[in-house]
Amino acid sequence: MFKKNHIKSKGLKLFASCLLAGLLSACGGGSSDGITAYTAVVDAGSSGSRIYLYSSTANGDFGTIQTLFDYAPKNLTGLSSFSNAPSQAGPQEIQPLLNYLNSFLAGQKLLKSQVSINVLATAGMRTVDPATSSAIYQSVTNSIVSSGYAPAKVETISGQNEGLYSWADINYLEGALQAKTTPYGIVEIGGASAQIAYISSDLKNPNILTITINGVPYSIFSISYLGLGQNSARQAMINSQAAGGGLINNACYTSNYQFGANPGDPGPAPGVTSLTGAYDYSKCSTLYTSVINGFNVSGTANAAGFNTARFLAIGGSVSGAIGNWGLTNQAPTVLASQVQTYCQSASWANFLATFGAFGATKFLQPQCANSTYLSTFLYGPSALSLGANQLSSITDINGTVTTWTLGYVLISQFSH
Repeated sequence: MFKKNHIKSKGLKLFASCLLAGLLSACGGGSSDGITAYTAVVDAGSSGSRIYLYSSTANGDFGTIQTLFDYAPKNLTGLSSFSNAPSQAGPQEIQPLLNYLNSFLAGQKLLKSQVSINVLATAGMRTVDPATSSAIYQSVTNSIVSSGYAPAKVETISGQNEGLYSWADINYLEGALQAKTTPYGIVEIGGASAQIAYISSDLKNPNILTITINGVPYSIFSISYLGLGQNSARQAMINSQAAGGGLINNACYTSNYQFGANPGDPGPAPGVTSLTGAYDYSKCSTLYTSVINGFNVSGTANAAGFNTARFLAIGGSVSGAIGNWGLTNQAPTVLASQVQTYCQSASWANFLATFGAFGATKFLQPQCANSTYLSTFLYGPSALSLGANQLSSITDINGTVTTWTLGYVLISQFSH
């Protein structure tokens, strides 16, 4: 359970003044008044790692956070991919990120001693056994130290905290925390897990976290479902023995689709080397409903405040699926109508010809499957069963891409 934290916000002035004066080296440190702290956070996700650098400045009881950069090489594979070679996790996954950070700091005349390095892993590492996880993190720590930095936190965060950090991020960027207006709830669907967080008065619920921000106490319901990320759910669907599942005439892939026939096709799921499609909306939705039922989402996600909360769908899964239809900024309710209209009758060749302008082939290949899953998870009676106007999908807030890492900095830098 989190202790109460106090956060207020004003415009960031110190970073710019230090930059103009050429005195950035004098602006590092903790979160005392007028001092800017520099925090690097590596989001070690299930399919790759990205580094963010933030400056945070305290002014009285107020604080501001600015994203200085983010960087994600395309060839990174995620810390959990080093389970069979833990000693290579630091050199191969983290060192490329630190090299970029080194160059940025040198250009800004910042010292390595001014920057705290946090490597925080999410769903992918939650399934790694403790001994292997420890070896991976030791390799990561070794790379941080050998690069001249002092490591801060190097660990796996819980799904509940990931949901909390995402909630803090979007409500900071939206200005709800600063203005003390009603916060948004979040629905975040990643590759391996899904998180839901919103304000609730159900203080006895074990998924409640209490925290005070800008003088306002919040009780936040936050829950995570490891295995209900888009990729994990698709793998479970393919592995299903029920009608429409399996590798031959899979009901969630378009008719005449054949894995491997298109250059650059990603594997539909780990270990799958062949798959053919024969899309059927009813069968596909039923398959995904069975996957979701194993997590009792309808019985665990709905606490007091759920039915009246305004939710934002964050992360790339929902917005990416909508964008692949050519319908960016549309409500997620469009997913069900799109799959029933265009997946039910189209062959793979026609589908690709129709929507190839909106997404790369590698993303369109699972488009019908992913869209059916997302619609079923968000609106199905066995899942979240959200109201038609209860959820909006966003790609950014005022030009800033949402990420739980900013929420982590917000909570960790300005707590009392």
